[in-house]
Amino acid sequence: MFITIDPETATPLYRQILTQLRRAIAAGEILPGDSLPTVRQLAGDLGVNFNTVANAYRVLATEGLVETHQGRGARVIARSKARYNEAESDAALERFLSEMILAGKSDEEIKALLADKLREMRED
Repeated sequence: MFITIDPETATPLYRQILTQLRRAIAAGEILPGDSLPTVRQLAGDLGVNFNTVANAYRVLATEGLVETHQGRGARVIARSKARYNEAESDAALERFLSEMILAGKSDEEIKALLADKLREMRED
């Protein structure tokens, strides 16, 4: 598993870790049953505070993507057990679309961006 962080970006470090782990799970790079590094191990590898990684793992657990065990790290759980919240997903999609519209993107550009990103995630 390869995670990179950029401390120079405005995106919080825990969110960078969370996004990369979520994407790896969705793309099948990390499979159900696979263990993630312990919070301390990943924090040390990335050179970040323990709580930064703990926050990312906590969100993944809340989303139903991992189960955490103190001292033993986290383990990815089966996708069928992952909690899908339609209201939260709709809200996230609406935020994304609002940002794209405010950035001046046309409907065609937005559709192309979504298609490219989906294809990229499915191919990984």
